[in-house]
Amino acid sequence: MKEKPTKEQQRELWEQCGCRFEERKFHDKQHGAEFVGSDWAVTYCVGPDGREEVVDYPPADLNNLFRYAVPKAIAKLEDRFGASTNSIRGLQLLFKKWLDKIYEGYSIEDALLSTLQEVIYNG
Repeated sequence: MKEKPTKEQQRELWEQCGCRFEERKFHDKQHGAEFVGSDWAVTYCVGPDGREEVVDYPPADLNNLFRYAVPKAIAKLEDRFGASTNSIRGLQLLFKKWLDKIYEGYSIEDALLSTLQEVIYNG
Protein backbone atom coordinates (compact mmCIF):
# COMPACT_ATOMS: atom_id res chain seq x y z
CA MET A 1 0.00 0.00 0.00
CA LYS A 2 1.27 3.48 -0.86
CA GLU A 3 1.65 6.32 1.62
CA LYS A 4 -1.45 8.35 2.31
CA PRO A 5 -1.35 12.06 1.48
CA THR A 6 -0.73 14.30 4.46
CA LYS A 7 -3.47 16.52 5.88
CA GLU A 8 -1.56 19.54 4.58
CA GLN A 9 -1.50 18.11 1.04
CA GLN A 10 -5.21 17.40 1.20
CA ARG A 11 -6.01 20.84 2.57
CA GLU A 12 -3.94 22.45 -0.20
CA LEU A 13 -5.88 20.46 -2.80
CA TRP A 14 -9.23 21.54 -1.33
CA GLU A 15 -8.09 25.17 -1.37
CA GLN A 16 -7.14 24.80 -5.04
CA CYS A 17 -10.66 23.46 -5.64
CA GLY A 18 -12.31 26.55 -4.18
CA CYS A 19 -12.84 25.50 -0.57
CA ARG A 20 -12.00 28.03 2.11
CA PHE A 21 -11.28 27.41 5.74
CA GLU A 22 -12.69 29.54 8.54
CA GLU A 23 -11.90 29.36 12.21
CA ARG A 24 -14.80 30.31 14.45
CA LYS A 25 -14.42 30.96 18.15
CA PHE A 26 -16.95 29.85 20.68
CA HIS A 27 -17.25 30.84 24.33
CA ASP A 28 -18.65 29.00 27.30
CA LYS A 29 -21.26 30.72 29.42
CA GLN A 30 -20.58 33.06 32.27
CA HIS A 31 -22.57 32.52 35.46
CA GLY A 32 -22.72 35.71 37.50
CA ALA A 33 -19.21 36.97 38.11
CA GLU A 34 -17.72 33.55 37.54
CA PHE A 35 -16.53 32.53 34.08
CA VAL A 36 -17.21 28.85 33.46
CA GLY A 37 -15.23 27.00 30.83
CA SER A 38 -13.00 28.40 28.17
CA ASP A 39 -12.87 29.61 24.60
CA TRP A 40 -12.33 27.12 21.83
CA ALA A 41 -12.01 27.35 18.08
CA VAL A 42 -13.58 25.14 15.45
CA THR A 43 -12.37 25.01 11.86
CA TYR A 44 -15.05 24.96 9.19
CA CYS A 45 -14.42 24.05 5.58
CA VAL A 46 -16.78 25.92 3.28
CA GLY A 47 -16.98 24.33 -0.16
CA PRO A 48 -17.51 26.26 -3.39
CA ASP A 49 -21.15 25.16 -3.20
CA GLY A 50 -21.53 26.79 0.24
CA ARG A 51 -21.68 23.47 2.10
CA GLU A 52 -19.97 23.66 5.49
CA GLU A 53 -18.20 20.85 7.26
CA VAL A 54 -16.73 21.01 10.74
CA VAL A 55 -13.36 19.53 9.87
CA ASP A 56 -9.83 20.64 9.16
CA TYR A 57 -10.38 19.48 5.60
CA PRO A 58 -13.05 17.44 3.82
CA PRO A 59 -12.32 13.72 3.85
CA ALA A 60 -10.74 12.51 0.62
CA ASP A 61 -13.56 10.14 -0.16
CA LEU A 62 -15.01 9.60 -3.62
CA ASN A 63 -18.03 11.84 -2.91
CA ASN A 64 -15.90 14.88 -2.05
CA LEU A 65 -13.33 14.20 -4.76
CA PHE A 66 -16.02 14.07 -7.43
CA ARG A 67 -17.90 17.04 -5.90
CA TYR A 68 -14.93 19.41 -5.65
CA ALA A 69 -11.75 18.13 -7.29
CA VAL A 70 -12.92 16.43 -10.49
CA PRO A 71 -14.68 19.58 -11.82
CA LYS A 72 -11.48 21.56 -11.10
CA ALA A 73 -9.39 18.92 -12.92
CA ILE A 74 -11.77 18.97 -15.88
CA ALA A 75 -11.48 22.76 -16.05
CA LYS A 76 -7.66 22.47 -15.96
CA LEU A 77 -7.72 19.89 -18.75
CA GLU A 78 -10.05 22.05 -20.84
CA ASP A 79 -7.65 24.97 -20.37
CA ARG A 80 -4.79 22.75 -21.44
CA PHE A 81 -6.45 20.96 -24.37
CA GLY A 82 -9.18 23.44 -25.25
CA ALA A 83 -12.88 22.93 -24.63
CA SER A 84 -13.22 20.90 -27.83
CA THR A 85 -12.87 17.20 -28.48
CA ASN A 86 -9.36 17.41 -27.02
CA SER A 87 -10.89 17.66 -23.53
CA ILE A 88 -12.19 14.12 -24.05
CA ARG A 89 -8.57 13.04 -24.54
CA GLY A 90 -7.68 14.86 -21.32
CA LEU A 91 -10.39 13.00 -19.42
CA GLN A 92 -9.15 9.70 -20.84
CA LEU A 93 -5.66 10.54 -19.56
CA LEU A 94 -7.08 11.48 -16.14
CA PHE A 95 -8.83 8.15 -15.73
CA LYS A 96 -5.88 6.20 -17.14
CA LYS A 97 -3.59 7.81 -14.54
CA TRP A 98 -6.16 6.96 -11.85
CA LEU A 99 -6.23 3.30 -12.89
CA ASP A 100 -2.42 3.16 -13.10
CA LYS A 101 -2.19 4.32 -9.49
CA ILE A 102 -4.72 1.71 -8.39
CA TYR A 103 -2.59 -0.94 -10.09
CA GLU A 104 0.46 0.44 -8.25
CA GLY A 105 -1.25 -0.37 -4.94
CA TYR A 106 -3.02 2.86 -4.00
CA SER A 107 -6.54 2.62 -2.58
CA ILE A 108 -9.26 3.89 -4.92
CA GLU A 109 -9.60 7.17 -2.99
CA ASP A 110 -5.86 7.76 -2.59
CA ALA A 111 -5.27 6.97 -6.27
CA LEU A 112 -7.87 9.53 -7.34
CA LEU A 113 -6.58 12.10 -4.84
CA SER A 114 -3.02 11.69 -6.07
CA THR A 115 -4.07 11.85 -9.73
CA LEU A 116 -6.16 14.97 -9.17
CA GLN A 117 -3.33 16.65 -7.28
CA GLU A 118 -1.01 16.03 -10.23
CA VAL A 119 -3.53 17.38 -12.74
CA ILE A 120 -4.55 20.43 -10.70
CA TYR A 121 -1.00 21.43 -9.79
CA ASN A 122 0.76 20.51 -13.03
CA GLY A 123 -2.02 21.03 -15.53
